[in-house]
Amino acid sequence: MPALYFIGMCLGIGLLMITLSKKLLKKIIGGVLILIFVIMIFPSFPHIFRNTYIIRVTSLPTPPHITKIDKNNKPIPNGGSNYRVLGINHDTGKGIAFKNFDSWLELKKNSANLQAIFEIGKDYEVLVYGFRIPWFSVYQNIIKVEALKGY
Repeated sequence: MPALYFIGMCLGIGLLMITLSKKLLKKIIGGVLILIFVIMIFPSFPHIFRNTYIIRVTSLPTPPHITKIDKNNKPIPNGGSNYRVLGINHDTGKGIAFKNFDSWLELKKNSANLQAIFEIGKDYEVLVYGFRIPWFSVYQNIIKVEALKGY
């Protein structure tokens, strides 16, 4: 029965295409192609916006999947890779929050290693992508971290 339904749908679409004018058909096909392009580009849109910040780390909230902290107050991951870093932006003096998670589009699979670099009270230069949207809890993602000495 599902096969007959599928064949009926295909015949219906075929008849619809025959009855539509060529001009309207071109508009429909163009609209579908634009929609496919937008759907493919939309997930990579935040990767266009990149910033570099110099921050002093004030807090490293422990995510729920981190179950242990080692003797140096570093998180020991227990699966997953979604961390947060809270700090003070040296340029503005205001608090700033970042997420640190793996990203296939950035070919970044080392968020746990980057998180282990951070120490509370120390200064870092962080390269991030994305933008902050507080209403939707969207944060910039950390790509690279470099510890600063004597800043």
